[in-house]
Amino acid sequence: MRREKVAHDGYIKLYRQLMDNELWKDKPFTKGQAWVDLLLKANYKDQTCKIKGKTITIRRGQLLRGTDSLANDWGWSRGKVTRFLKELERTGNGTANGTPYGTLITIENYETFQGDRTPNGTANRTPNGTGTIILKNNKEEGGGFPPTLEEVSKYVEKMGYKMDPAAFYDYYSETDWKKKNGQRIRDWKASVRTWERREKEFAQKDSRKSTAPSKPVIEPPKYKQFEPDPEIDAVEMPDDIREKINKALA
Repeated sequence: MRREKVAHDGYIKLYRQLMDNELWKDKPFTKGQAWVDLLLKANYKDQTCKIKGKTITIRRGQLLRGTDSLANDWGWSRGKVTRFLKELERTGNGTANGTPYGTLITIENYETFQGDRTPNGTANRTPNGTGTIILKNNKEEGGGFPPTLEEVSKYVEKMGYKMDPAAFYDYYSETDWKKKNGQRIRDWKASVRTWERREKEFAQKDSRKSTAPSKPVIEPPKYKQFEPDPEIDAVEMPDDIREKINKALA
């Protein structure tokens, strides 16, 4: 039987009511199901809420959840949830930062999954702009490889990094976008995150060196200055004593 090749471009709509479906609630979740679940739970627009008396802003494409809550939703252990969130960061799909109020998860390239326009450029007319996730392939417009300096700069700015994007871009352009071991870079955004992390580590080491107390200078012991004995005035030997000495030596 001949199989037709399936194209991976385009969109499908996933309504958030999917989370109420009994088929969706079947546990444990797969990794793919957990990933889609995060997309469904992420904020469609910026929202503020009060947690423990403090006003918190959760941006578009973010969600604030505890690992216990996600573990319960997905039928996983807390350790598996933690490993999955680290995998999201490693693969460039998202970041997870611990806060006093829970884990703040940011979906990387949220606009790729929940843009406001359809593939042909027309407006995405959902009932009120909320409640629909539009999924498409992970190749975002202008996101080819290798990246341009502008793409690197925008990503650095978006992540709030202090690194110099031009230095990163120049370095890997000279190496033909290869690692030190000669392997081709597959995820340049992951390399940006590694670059930023190493720059922070180097900065911390330099800071520790500059603030470290200097070693005390050990001065050599001071000895009393040598002073020669005072000169004694010479006295000429008497003749009779000289004669006696000469006789004794003869």
